[in-house]
Amino acid sequence: MTIKFDSALEVSGLSGLKPASQKNTKQIFKLRGFTLLEVMIALAIAGIVTAGMYNIQSSQVNQLRNLENKTLAHWVAMNKLVEFQYFEAIPAQGEKYSDAKMAGLDWQIVSTITKTDFDQVKQVEIAVGLKPEKFDSLENFSSLARITSLIGEPLLKQ
Repeated sequence: MTIKFDSALEVSGLSGLKPASQKNTKQIFKLRGFTLLEVMIALAIAGIVTAGMYNIQSSQVNQLRNLENKTLAHWVAMNKLVEFQYFEAIPAQGEKYSDAKMAGLDWQIVSTITKTDFDQVKQVEIAVGLKPEKFDSLENFSSLARITSLIGEPLLKQ
């Protein structure tokens, strides 16, 4: 059903409205769209939801990056342990500092060797972290992975 108002306005699908009255014309215009206030409220709600989603996404990206760095640091520590087990003579007691490069990142390795009850066996604790710009002491060092193992005479000597 089509209703004509002064042959300029057509509104389809509305039943029971009389085209001749001014009151019906106002009702038709009220049914046609949203007010400015309604649009502004909808945009405010959409903005708040978007900001919340952005914060969650940002947090997840940071957690993913941290987990990736911890995994790489663990791999570096395992590689250093293999070096001790297979290629190096039993190191002297104390701390040993070394560097490594993996996945395009520079890593700082701090190996702490301690004596055990057996002379042929030492305990080694390997801590790995991203290499800081200045590495003076352990104060600037923040480990991402730490492993502890026992080592003896190397299996393969170079």
